[in-house]
Amino acid sequence: MHIYYTYPHNYPPYIHLYRLQEAIIEYTNAIHLEPTHFKALSNRAYCYERLLQYKQALCDYSDAIKIYSKHYGALASRGAIYEYMGMDTEAEADVSQSLKYLEEYIQQYIQQHSNTTTKTNNTNTNNYEDTDSDTVLNNLYLQKYSLLHSRTKIYEKLQKYKEAALDYSALIAHQYDINSNSNDYYYYLSRGLCLKSLHAYFDASLDFKQCILILTPLVAVSYSNSGNNGNSGSSSGRSNSGLGLDINIDININIE
Repeated sequence: MHIYYTYPHNYPPYIHLYRLQEAIIEYTNAIHLEPTHFKALSNRAYCYERLLQYKQALCDYSDAIKIYSKHYGALASRGAIYEYMGMDTEAEADVSQSLKYLEEYIQQYIQQHSNTTTKTNNTNTNNYEDTDSDTVLNNLYLQKYSLLHSRTKIYEKLQKYKEAALDYSALIAHQYDINSNSNDYYYYLSRGLCLKSLHAYFDASLDFKQCILILTPLVAVSYSNSGNNGNSGSSSGRSNSGLGLDINIDININIE
C-alpha cells in the first residue's frame, strides 16, 4: 500500500517470510483466547494490510484502538487505509490524533532519558526494546515527519491549504533531520502552491524563488553530466538530472 506505521517487533518468524496467512491464524488463536489482546489485534491488522485486505485490517485496527486509544501506530495505519479508501476526513482525524499522541510520547521519552544513556524501558507499549536511546528518538522523529508529510497530502485533497502550508513549514524547518543531505525543493514548491491557492502571491513567490535557487545548481550538474556523456540534453524543456529529478515546472501567478 505505502507506509506501515505499527512496526511491531514480536511477529512469529514466518511473518518476515511473507507467510502472512499463517501469522493471521496465530494471531486469531491469541485473540480467541484473549479478545482484548491489543498486540494480536494490531499485528493481525498489519498482516491483513500487507495482504491488501483493507476492510479486515480496518476492523482490527479499530478494535485495537478501542482497547488502547493512544497508540499512534494503529491510528496512523488506520488513517492510511482511510486515505486509500477515499475517506479523507476520517484519515485527517486519525493522522492528526496519531501525531498528537506521538508528540506526547516523544516528550515523555525525552524526559525519561534526559539524564541517562541507558537503554529504553522495555515496558513501553510501542515496543522499542534493547535499542540505543538516540536511535529510538531519531526513529520517533522520522515517524513524526512521515506523518506530517502524509497529512499535507490529505489537507491538500480536502483543500485545507492553510493547514497544509503550516505542515510544510514544519517539514522545511526539520528537513535536515529528515535527510542530512537534503536541501529539498519539494517542500518549498508544495508550500508555494498552497500559498498561491490562498492568494498569498508574494509569499508564494518567495517559496518559488527558493525552489529555483535549490534547483539551479542541480540542473547545471545535470546538463554538465549530459554533456560529458555526449548528450545534448532534452529539447522539450525537461531535465532528468540523474539525481532523481524530473523537472517540468510550469507556474503561473496572476496578480490582480
